[in-house]
Amino acid sequence: MLQEKCANVSFYEFQKRVKDASIKDVKNRGKWIITSLDNGENVLLSLGMDADVMYFENEEDQADKYQVKVTFNDGSGYTARFLWFGKFLLVSDDELASEPNTKAIAIDPFDERFTLDYFSSLLKGKKTQIKAFLMNQKNIGGIGNMYMHDILFKARLHPQKKISDMEGDEIELLYNSPALSAVRQ
Repeated sequence: MLQEKCANVSFYEFQKRVKDASIKDVKNRGKWIITSLDNGENVLLSLGMDADVMYFENEEDQADKYQVKVTFNDGSGYTARFLWFGKFLLVSDDELASEPNTKAIAIDPFDERFTLDYFSSLLKGKKTQIKAFLMNQKNIGGIGNMYMHDILFKARLHPQKKISDMEGDEIELLYNSPALSAVRQ
């Protein structure tokens, strides 16, 4: 690790807690990438507003500029270069459910429970603008500004349109917009 400002633990604590652990699982929670380790630790990576995450086979091929570097026992690894608001956290299994950065994130369009009926129920009774609704991670996890604009453009909806003014066919068009469907597939 190079930039401790984006981390919740020091380099030395991180190294002590993950040394010789193996990756058990990698999944997302909204816009966070969670790498679960076999020793009960989890590495949480948020790319913030923008970042480069670069894998390397050996350290000679690593990126020149980065804030975080993770090296595996075989010499491979990755670097992360955050352009704005990136985070790199270490959280135990016991702390994961209450982690403030991820605990309130709603299910995302990848989840099989994210059906048209579920989506329609989320919108029911809302008076806010559709853009604000889609961007709120407590409503739908994982939709950032870049995807949100594609989703609305392809659904032919103005970002400032109020949800309360949307008709049933517009909700279905939004749910089935190619950009939102692509996120689900």
